[in-house]
Amino acid sequence: MIENPADLLKERIKEIDVKANKYINIIKSEISTASEIAQLRYKEKYEKHFFNIMSEIIGTLDYLELQGKINKEMKKGIWHYYCN
Repeated sequence: MIENPADLLKERIKEIDVKANKYINIIKSEISTASEIAQLRYKEKYEKHFFNIMSEIIGTLDYLELQGKINKEMKKGIWHYYCN
C-alpha cells in the first residue's frame, strides 16, 4: 500500500525530468531523431529491446514537446526534434 502517493508522484516526475534533460542535451548535440537518441542512450540493448526503448524515448520526447521545450519537424517521413 502506498502511504503517501503525492510524494511518490513528485519523485517520479523528478526522475522523468532528469531523463528529459538528458534528451535535451542530446538534441542540442545535433542528434535529432528518436532512433538516433535511442541508439546513443541504449547502445547494445537497442535492437533487443527496440519496442520498449522506442516507447520510452517517444514518450519522453512527447512530454518535452508538450512542455514547449522542444519542437519536431517531419523530414522525408522521419520526425526530427530540435530545441527551442
